[in-house]
Amino acid sequence: MNTILILQGSNMGERYQMLEESRKQIALKIGAVNLVSKMYESESWGFESDVWFLNRVLQVQTEMDVFQVLYQLLEIEKQLGRIRNLGSKSYSSRTIDLDILFFNQEIIHSPELDVPHPKIHLRKFTLLPLCDLVPEWIHPESLLTVKQLLENCKDETLVKSFDISSELL
Repeated sequence: MNTILILQGSNMGERYQMLEESRKQIALKIGAVNLVSKMYESESWGFESDVWFLNRVLQVQTEMDVFQVLYQLLEIEKQLGRIRNLGSKSYSSRTIDLDILFFNQEIIHSPELDVPHPKIHLRKFTLLPLCDLVPEWIHPESLLTVKQLLENCKDETLVKSFDISSELL
């Protein structure tokens, strides 16, 4: 059984519903969602947007290998309206974004995928929900815990806990 940590993000449409629907699809198509972090709202990172992102992290148990998981995540994103601009390296608003942060303690560098996610240590919106779930998880390349990565993070983007009741009003 493999343990995978997946970051969910959305800043278009019904953000909370996108996170919930993608969580349900992950449970159906990939494996059991064992843990769900608190939700965070943050300014966009790497581009300008008037709408803040909702983010959270899921811990999932799966029998699949990492590339099977990647394929399923891309299919879920597509099903939920994500349009990828494959020729562009710039960030943009999106209905849903599903990123593999960790897959067990494996290190994978391939043309399709880098695991651990290469920008974990740079992003508070990723580290805060990761710290909710697995503060002592050791990054297999830096050998620092998630908590230590958060303590060392220089990201000054505004990130705050999100109260779902404000989204449902």
